[in-house]
Amino acid sequence: MQQINILYNGSSKILKRLCQSINSLSGDLKDISENSVKKDDCVNNCTSTATDVPLAAAQGKALQEQINAIKEQLNIT
Repeated sequence: MQQINILYNGSSKILKRLCQSINSLSGDLKDISENSVKKDDCVNNCTSTATDVPLAAAQGKALQEQINAIKEQLNIT
């Protein structure tokens, strides 16, 4: 995503402030786009050894169900 940079050299304070706000928002959106976790970045298995990627919610749920089943077998609440 390319950042927008709007220049305004007129005398209207409102338009100048609007341009500044747009530029700021554009920078924020660029940061979000570059730093956000993409769906394809998630690991949807429990065999990966990667330590720098998030675990998919489905795998977290599966792990929690296994933990709960073990607790139930051991009579742990």
